Amino acid sequence: MTSTSRQPRVATIVVTWNRRDSLLRALAAHAKQHADLHRIDMIVVDNASTDGTLPSILNTYVVDRIIENRGTALNFDLHPRCPERAGEDPASTNGSRAAPQPHPFRSFTILRNLDNHGGAGGFNAGLAFARDVLETDPTDPIDFVYLLDDDAFVDTDTLSLQLAAIASDPRIAIVGARSVDPTDRSTTLESTVYFDWRTGHLMDDAPAHHPLHNSHQQFLARVGSTRRGQNYSGLVDCDVVAACSLLARMSLLRTIGLWDPRYFIYEDDADWCLRARRAGFRVVACMDARIFHRTWHARLSPRLNCIRMFYVSRNRLWTMLRVLREPHRSDATRQWHLTLLRFALDAAWHRRATHARLLLHALDDSLRNIGGRCPIALPTELGIADALRAAGAFSPGARVAILCDRPLFADFAADMRSRLRAQLRPGEHEPHWIELARNDLPLPPPTCHRVLYSKRLRSKLRRQLRALTALVVFDGAGDFPLLASCPNVHIDGPTRSAFLEHDTLADRLRFTLQWIIVALRAWWSRQTHAAQGRDLGDGLHGSSRTHSRGSSADRHAPSESIPHPAMLSARSSDG
Repeated sequence: MTSTSRQPRVATIVVTWNRRDSLLRALAAHAKQHADLHRIDMIVVDNASTDGTLPSILNTYVVDRIIENRGTALNFDLHPRCPERAGEDPASTNGSRAAPQPHPFRSFTILRNLDNHGGAGGFNAGLAFARDVLETDPTDPIDFVYLLDDDAFVDTDTLSLQLAAIASDPRIAIVGARSVDPTDRSTTLESTVYFDWRTGHLMDDAPAHHPLHNSHQQFLARVGSTRRGQNYSGLVDCDVVAACSLLARMSLLRTIGLWDPRYFIYEDDADWCLRARRAGFRVVACMDARIFHRTWHARLSPRLNCIRMFYVSRNRLWTMLRVLREPHRSDATRQWHLTLLRFALDAAWHRRATHARLLLHALDDSLRNIGGRCPIALPTELGIADALRAAGAFSPGARVAILCDRPLFADFAADMRSRLRAQLRPGEHEPHWIELARNDLPLPPPTCHRVLYSKRLRSKLRRQLRALTALVVFDGAGDFPLLASCPNVHIDGPTRSAFLEHDTLADRLRFTLQWIIVALRAWWSRQTHAAQGRDLGDGLHGSSRTHSRGSSADRHAPSESIPHPAMLSARSSDG
C-alpha cells in the first residue's frame, strides 16, 4: 500500500507495432486522464515498427529519452539514442510541421526494440525498464504498472477508478477494466473471464465447480449478462483480465516475475493473471472503468484467425502445465493434445492445409518448448479474381469445384460467379463450375453443375472429382475430403478476400507422416511427465529446455535485470 502522504506513482507501458495513428490516439486519450499525470511515467515500447511510428511520436511530443534494445525478448541490451536524430523524418522536413508539444507526464520514454518481440517481449522490456531503471529513488518508488494496448482508448476516469479499486484491498494485485465497443459505447464486449481449473478452458462464466461461481452468479443476477448487460458497476473477482487496460502492483513482479517471453502474443496476459491467482492474490475486474477496445474476435478474418489459433493452441498448453494441479493437469493436457491432433488431421484431409500445419506446429512447439513468433507464414491475401487467376481458373477448359456444405455457401457461390463474369480480362474464359453440396441441406436451385453427397464417408469417396484446376473453400469450412491434387482458393465471405494454397495428395501424405511423429512425441511426453512427476510448464524460471527461434541468446532463461542508468550513460556514444 502507498502512504497517504503521497500520490501513487504509476508506470504506463504501451506496446506498439505498426499502428502509428492508433497509438497517437491512445496516447492523446491517456493524456486526458483525471488521474495526476505528473505521477505517471509513460513508456512506449516500439516493436521495430516500419510505418513511421517513432518519428510520429517525436513530431507530437517532446520525449525525455529514447532507449534502443539491441538484445532479445529474453536478454535486454539497452543503448540511449539522440531524440533529435531518431526523430528525423525526410517526409516531414519542409518546415511546415508543427513543433512537438511538451508531454504532460512525469517522464516519457520510448523503448525501441530492433526486432518484433511480440506483446510478451514488449511488455517485459517495459516492465523491466520501469523496475530497474526508472525506480532508482527509494523515497519515491513506482507503486503500480499500467499496461495498455496501442489500439485501446481509455475513458477520462479509467485509471483513477482502477487505482481506487486496487487500493481498496492489499490482496488485490491486478485490476482490469470493462471492454466496450468503441463504435457503440453502450455495448460491453468483455467483462469477466474465468479459467476452468479442471479443463484449462477460458470462459466468460464461472463453471459450477469454480471457487468464484457463487459470486459470479450474484453478478449475473444484477447485470443480466457478461456482455450486453445493464448497470455494470463495482468490483468482480475473476481469474483473468486483458492487458488492454491492466493495472498491477509493482511488488507483483518480485513475487511472480515477468511475463513468459515464449508466448509472443495471445494469452500471455492470461498466464500472468493466473500465476498471480495461484500465488494467492485477487484479480478483479472494475466494472465502472471502461476501455474502448475491440476484442480479438471482432478484428480477425478467418485467415488471421488461423495464426491466432497457433498461438492460443501452443500457449494454452504451457499455461495448463504451469498452473493446473494433478490429476487435472494430466487429464487436461491429454485432452488438449488429442483435440489438436484430431483437428489437424481433419483439416489436412479436408483441404485446409495451412490450418493443419499451424495446429500441428503449435502442438510440436509446445512439446519441444519452442517459443517466439509463429514459424509458418500465411499465404498472401488476394482479391477473389486474382486468387482464381493465379490458380489458372480462367484458362480454357478449366474446371473449378466449390464446397457448399452450408446453405449460405451456395448463395455465396452464385454471387461470386456473377461478380467474376464482370472481371474477366480479354482472352480469359469462365471455368466450368461444379458445386459439391450436401444432400440434407435446404439449398437454392442450382445455377451450375451440382454434385450431391451425404454425410457418410462412402458417399464422399464415391463422388470424388478428377482433373480439377482449383477448389474453392468458403470461410475455412468444408466436410468433403477431396483427394484430387489442385490448389485451394480460400475465400472469406464477409471481406471478399482470398488466399491461395497448394495442396497435393503427396503433401497430405507427408503431413500424415509428420502427424504420426508428433502424436508419438505427445504420447511420450505425457508418459515421461507422469513418471517423473515434474512441473515442466514453467519455462520462465530457468528450464534448460526453454528456447525461442532466433539467435543463440534466445536459448537461455530471461534476464530479469537490465543496466543501471549509469551504465546507460556510459554507452551514450553507441546511440
